[in-house]
Amino acid sequence: MGFKKKNKPSNFDVRPPDGQPLPPIVGLGSNLNPVIKLGPDGSLANALAGQNANSQITRHARRLYVGGIPPTLSEAEIGEFFRNIITQSVSPEYLERKDPISSVFINREKCFAFVELISIELTSACCRLDGVSYKGNLLRIRRPNDFQPDKVPHDLGPIPVLDISGLGVVSTTVADGPNKLFVGGLPNDLGEEDIKQLLTAFGPLKSFHLVKDPHHNLSKGYAFCEFANPENTAVAIEGLNTFPIRDRFLTVKLASQNVTPTLPSTPAAQAALANIHGAKYNNHNNNNNNNNLITNSYYGPSSSSSSDISNQTPTRVLILKNLVDTVEIQDDNEHYDIQDDVKTECSQHGVVRTVVIPRIKDGFPSSSEGSVFVEFGDVDSAMRAAQSLKGRKFADRLVIVNYYDEIKFSNRALV
Repeated sequence: MGFKKKNKPSNFDVRPPDGQPLPPIVGLGSNLNPVIKLGPDGSLANALAGQNANSQITRHARRLYVGGIPPTLSEAEIGEFFRNIITQSVSPEYLERKDPISSVFINREKCFAFVELISIELTSACCRLDGVSYKGNLLRIRRPNDFQPDKVPHDLGPIPVLDISGLGVVSTTVADGPNKLFVGGLPNDLGEEDIKQLLTAFGPLKSFHLVKDPHHNLSKGYAFCEFANPENTAVAIEGLNTFPIRDRFLTVKLASQNVTPTLPSTPAAQAALANIHGAKYNNHNNNNNNNNLITNSYYGPSSSSSSDISNQTPTRVLILKNLVDTVEIQDDNEHYDIQDDVKTECSQHGVVRTVVIPRIKDGFPSSSEGSVFVEFGDVDSAMRAAQSLKGRKFADRLVIVNYYDEIKFSNRALV
């Protein structure tokens, strides 16, 4: 029995009569070149295969790594952000009305994205956007780690010039050198723009990088920077080292040195301090006026930065702030030595059950890194230690002492 022909109409179009050309293909996307060149053998298939292979070869060179993005950001949002910057920064003739963005991939777990552009030249130009601000975050923009310069074609066109004069771009890559500064003791919830505002009181920045937890995009409490004018380096050290911010004191020193150099007083430092004196850096999540970051002169702790421990309810647990540097405790040996040093000192006032110096890599929240918790056997011992440690210095840092809730400590709810 033969097959019966179906009455359903065919989905094929109707071929024109012999001798007439096929109609042109339209509507397949703005990125297609309307002029299709045939392969060496006259084959359209070989021509398309060659174009696709070339696109895959250059793909690694057309990608940008974009770090430090907000975790809630969508592919469409970051694509639109770069699209707007590029279209406003290059001439319309260069883009030829093409969409400069080919694709966007986001890794929300580690707060970074890959942005693929339409050309290698445009990708190279966009590396200058490193440090551009988006929704309060300074984006780290550079080639991906797997970028291989030796595989980039040699017959490239000119690199377009991006007009970034109005973007306030400060590079996030702080190169090692004699003027690289370490800035520690920063509150973990203090934003990049607020920190930059504090630093730029001493002069324009060449580069700035706030170190963050890659999984949560939260500050680790320290940063690196370099001023555009090297002469501002010493001025900033004198003006900001031990500067009080909330319940902490900044540590500002040359990144290549373990000890902050003693510098002579300069009129420039005093002028810069006058500019930031009384400035209000408020916690955006709390309208309490007591959360002002900077409330008084650099020369002493502010009234809000160090509460009177005699007015607090004593507990068996002390929290010591401004005692450790978040960078030095990352070294396991240094971490152990500081822990042992604190225990030895505190044991002079009674039995010390445990000393905890939280680190993000040990599973503690970023807000607790930089603090030291000491649990005593009884309240009296903790009170004696509190009175003894109050006003003391550790590694030239003024220690801030407060009592901590025992239940929170036992549950390891450390902040």
